[in-house]
Amino acid sequence: AFRRARMEVNAREATIAGVRLQRVRTVIADLMHHEEIVEASGEAEAPTAEFLRFVAQSPVDALIDGATRGMEAQGRSRLALQLVLPLRRMKDSRVIGSLQLQGNRLQVDRELPALEALSGRLEFSESGIRVNGATLQLLGGPATLSLASQAEGALRVNLAGRVAADGVRRLLPEAIGRALQGSTDWRATLQYRRRLGDMVIESSLAGLAIDLPAPLCKTAAGALPLRVERVSGEQRERLSLSLGTVVGVQVLRGIGQGTAVPARISLALGSGSAPVPQRAGVSVSGSLPGLDADAWRARLGTLPGPGRGLAAGDIDLRVGELQVMGRTFHDVALRGSGQAGAWKGTVGSREARGEIAWRSEGRGRLTARMREVSLGTGSGSTTTASDLPIADADLPALDVVVDSLRIAERPLGRLELAAVPEGRDWRIERLRIVNPDGALSMEGLWQGWHTQPRTQVLVRLEFSDAGRLLARLGYAEGVRGGAGRIEGPLSWAGSPRSLDAATLSGQLIVDIGKGQFLKLEPGVARLLGVFNLQN
Repeated sequence: AFRRARMEVNAREATIAGVRLQRVRTVIADLMHHEEIVEASGEAEAPTAEFLRFVAQSPVDALIDGATRGMEAQGRSRLALQLVLPLRRMKDSRVIGSLQLQGNRLQVDRELPALEALSGRLEFSESGIRVNGATLQLLGGPATLSLASQAEGALRVNLAGRVAADGVRRLLPEAIGRALQGSTDWRATLQYRRRLGDMVIESSLAGLAIDLPAPLCKTAAGALPLRVERVSGEQRERLSLSLGTVVGVQVLRGIGQGTAVPARISLALGSGSAPVPQRAGVSVSGSLPGLDADAWRARLGTLPGPGRGLAAGDIDLRVGELQVMGRTFHDVALRGSGQAGAWKGTVGSREARGEIAWRSEGRGRLTARMREVSLGTGSGSTTTASDLPIADADLPALDVVVDSLRIAERPLGRLELAAVPEGRDWRIERLRIVNPDGALSMEGLWQGWHTQPRTQVLVRLEFSDAGRLLARLGYAEGVRGGAGRIEGPLSWAGSPRSLDAATLSGQLIVDIGKGQFLKLEPGVARLLGVFNLQN
């Protein structure tokens, strides 16, 4: 319609950048003016994904540096759009609009779970976009979202909410997730620039109970400040995590083909700040007053075998009291470095000193040259080595030499152990303990150790003085003299380290002479008191 110099066009439908508008109205107020201005408005209701494509093709895309291009949306939205177009100065065009979201699902960032039930109003213009106080569900908990474009194409997103343990479990391994109870508040900030997103997530974790072994245990009333940060680059990004002063992690990973590949990981224990990792693989440093490795392993369940993940890097770890494999070690210091699938270092404690090395080929190979090892009779740990879950590939080849082995303060002498995995079995090629009074050797097979373990071995014990050997083992003054040997095949259910008397079977040849029993119970003593081992 024309009225003098005014032109007005009303249409039921029109299409702009792939979006079909309704109730479209276009006006040129003065056709006779030397700078004609077109004003157009319309409304649309369509899938939100179509409106995201519309933003990507509009002037708004350049203002936010393409931050919305990677977003994915499900659901429908309602658009209200107004355009002001100076025909002779199109660079001065203006865009004014709003997008009403109701119950949408939006994937904003690859590192974050989807925003569910998102409802709110997004306003945009040629100068930027903003959202104030949108509501949503994140990990099953309520949250709010605010968003605003900033200078030089930056886009800032603020999120805050509350999450229950059930929601957090979706992001964690099952063994850790089931240790959480309660709920906690959180907040997050995402900053996008040049389509790169930096992120910070923070929470006091107050209200969330964590039932894990120390040091990652807390009551619901206590706080353990959590901070997760991501700093993105063109070819690499850095992730950092801290839990109070308990643990810190830094990850450097390269970006390739749209995905992030872990490259270097640094773990700090007893500190919330991990150093920048310098080597490929996992580096560990720090100091803890105590660590129950058995409890952690039992809680985490079956773990993958050695050599099946990232390689070990530099390790510089100190633990006041370490519980591992059913034993307790004090003042432990572990130092070493790894490269190209191999790791070599030293271990020192009150109970053990020596050098250890690891190679990751196949199921792995552990080599140890220990100057001394002293083991007690038990451990303060509630978990024993036989309780620990073991994965199919968990037992590596072993090559262990201990110059001086003591168990329960008894000097057993020199230990040599060589063993290799064979399918689902573990072959003991050589187990030998030698001291001035005797020598014990054993070879055999630990069969089906992952399902129905059974040990079958050939044992040989040779001694020059049975009395001194028994005294060395803690049975003093039972026998005087006595030289000989005991040998034969033995078999029992279970592992080589836990002889099961109830299932023990076998035949032993005993050949002993030149000795005498000294102290027995009175009734037996009358019978055997004059018995001479020479017979």
